[in-house]
Amino acid sequence: MKPYPHLIPAAVLAVTLAAAIGAAHADSMPRPGPAAFCADQDARLAAHLAYTETKLGLTPAQTEEFRRLSETLKAAQAPLKALCPTDGQPPATALPARLDRQQKMIEAQGEAVRRSAPALLKFYQTLTPAQQALADDLLVIPGGHPGPHFGGHRPGPDGRPGPGPDRRGEGPQPPNCADR
Repeated sequence: MKPYPHLIPAAVLAVTLAAAIGAAHADSMPRPGPAAFCADQDARLAAHLAYTETKLGLTPAQTEEFRRLSETLKAAQAPLKALCPTDGQPPATALPARLDRQQKMIEAQGEAVRRSAPALLKFYQTLTPAQQALADDLLVIPGGHPGPHFGGHRPGPDGRPGPGPDRRGEGPQPPNCADR
């Protein structure tokens, strides 16, 4: 095959243009708002609970306690669901309305935590130390997200969040991550 070095700059330009067009398109796409969050809330919780149950490798006794925990977590979502728009309209964007909505959301999250904390602690006590280490990363606090280490947010040796595909900051890092 005959090399065509004069085509390399054209190929680089074409790839760069395609990337720029893709980035512009991604920036112009609407992001899901509260209505989408509310619509998917039950599905996200169910998926996360199924993943957590599988990942923890529960015994039969633990599985029964996890079932109770799942029911409690689903019921604890009620204060958050009450804030979901029912008419399909986006929430008001004026500052006073946004502040009021944020305050109500924080109060609902607090209520969800109060409702679920006893069940979370009871289930956590049934786990082995190895399972507890996994649960620290996986268990959902209602109205929030999984544990503080989920998704690479575990503090590194210098106290800053540590990157890493294994969530511990260990192992090979992606080439585009700055050295921390």
